Amino acid sequence: MFHRRQEQEFDLYLILLQESSLKNSDQLELSIDLLAEETGLSHRMNRSVYARLIENSLATLEKDYQLIEVGAKQKGLISLQIKRNSDEESLSPLGYWSFHWSKQLSLTAKWVLWVNLVLRQESAGENGWLIHSDPIHERFHLPPDLFEKGMLELRKFHLVEVQYSVDPAKPSELQQRWSLRPFYSLQKIEEEVTTLEKEYGQEKVKRVRDYANLVYVEHVPQQIEQLVLLYNRYGDYTFRKVMAIVAEEPENSPKRSLEYATALCQEDGRNQRREER
Repeated sequence: MFHRRQEQEFDLYLILLQESSLKNSDQLELSIDLLAEETGLSHRMNRSVYARLIENSLATLEKDYQLIEVGAKQKGLISLQIKRNSDEESLSPLGYWSFHWSKQLSLTAKWVLWVNLVLRQESAGENGWLIHSDPIHERFHLPPDLFEKGMLELRKFHLVEVQYSVDPAKPSELQQRWSLRPFYSLQKIEEEVTTLEKEYGQEKVKRVRDYANLVYVEHVPQQIEQLVLLYNRYGDYTFRKVMAIVAEEPENSPKRSLEYATALCQEDGRNQRREER
């Protein structure tokens, strides 16, 4: 599905797995209208069109991928059975749907999110998991460049986070240990940002938020506020200079962080005080 760019089929299959989990049954009877609502089709076209698209996607899942078996269709309802191959099919969490992330993320990010859900389930500890691109490519049929693209999108939305460490056996290489963050409401985030705008000024918060994506906190109001406070304390010139330095770092660098930006601002402030003396 991923390589064929069959996003609608991918979304639909995850919806079926979610419904199966909620009802604790692989035998389902679902409304075409419900499936069209969850996939977003009902917002873009009339019923006759989206009903045909849903039925075509279900046929693709059945005939091309042998993932389901479609039964009777009557009065807008479709009976079907999910044909499971592994427990990894049941990993789609409830928050993914209740906060409408299926409509927000690209297909690449959705696929990479699923990969991380599998890795989290297999992780022995609670401190995240290490990711090596070669096994990822082989196991999940995902080229390293696309995997990195999907991880970057998830990180920008603050759905994954990374901790860096050094392996004593390879001191010249930084290990990246990843973990998933809880799903959240984008609408609520925007409401919190609006509150910041009322306190610090709409123009200033917008200006600072444009830089927040450099350190992956564009959707974290508490850390946006910390950037605003940095801006207020050190001024426009220093803030922009520091964020330009951060922007020069590779996207997977540990220096792409609020902590590093703060340290640079503090260092610049100390240098200015020395010059004033």
